Amino acid sequence: MTAEATTQPLAATTEIGADLRHVRSWVFDLDNTLYPPESLFLKQVEQRINQYVVRTSGLESAEALSVQRG
Repeated sequence: MTAEATTQPLAATTEIGADLRHVRSWVFDLDNTLYPPESLFLKQVEQRINQYVVRTSGLESAEALSVQRG
């Protein structure tokens, strides 16, 4: 799966309506540096991503997880 550049501007709001245009930087903790492993933070992120893929693609959860992991 490859990422493609988009020619359309990103939406100013998310699905929940938050205006994120003021955000200049994002910090992602992909290796449990900011949050301890016992917090299960990355597991929660994975679950949310799965829910998004299921909702937007119509795939079943297991198939969506396969897509997530490439």
